[in-house]
Amino acid sequence: MTVYHFVITIQVPDRGLQRIQTCDGLIKAEPGTTRQELYTMAVDTALAQIGAKRAPVDRMVLFFSLEPNELPG
Repeated sequence: MTVYHFVITIQVPDRGLQRIQTCDGLIKAEPGTTRQELYTMAVDTALAQIGAKRAPVDRMVLFFSLEPNELPG
């Protein structure tokens, strides 16, 4: 299993306005997990952190970074 650190900036509607929020977190991935699955997990985690619904038409990802959490050394 590999642990990844992600940073994501997401824009969601909030009472008629657009709210922009940057979140980060860790995702554990089993062998065979795809990049698309990791991206979806990061989006879902960010939406949960900011209390927004998961709906493709309601959000826009402005920035996304995903790297292994463990540094070489």
